[in-house]
Amino acid sequence: MLNSTIPLKSPTTLNLQALRLAIVADDGFYAEERDRGLVECLQPPTGLNRLPGDDPMDAIACQTPAISAVSVLMNGAVARRLRAQQPPCVSSHSTGSCLMDILRTTSALHSVGLHINLTEGGSCFEPRHVSSLLGPDGLFLGKAGFRRRLNNVDLTQ
Repeated sequence: MLNSTIPLKSPTTLNLQALRLAIVADDGFYAEERDRGLVECLQPPTGLNRLPGDDPMDAIACQTPAISAVSVLMNGAVARRLRAQQPPCVSSHSTGSCLMDILRTTSALHSVGLHINLTEGGSCFEPRHVSSLLGPDGLFLGKAGFRRRLNNVDLTQ
């Protein structure tokens, strides 16, 4: 928790180790095109030069990726394809997913969260295990359908 008595004379007076802002990009593994954008945002910018007299804080900002972390959507199209790989890709070869490849080969893997989705697409589980969350088509009910059925959801599933 930030102590509200810290004098804020300038940004350089703050302890940068104590104050951090995390920018989390949502819905990794939804689709390959989106994942390419996330991979680009995980990379530090290139080609930026500091000029003499530039604020040191600007230099730090110029070396920082646009996003700090990614949450992955486990029932997205890319995730479904990765789960279906036989055998699963555990070697140093490409997985066929640009986002999975960069997460496996860089420190970005330490910045991954799980986006739990109970309203859109299909379930990662067999339908019989989550039947109260699914419509007759075997897909999640959508946000409006989920809200309507919320009182009838079996929380023991």
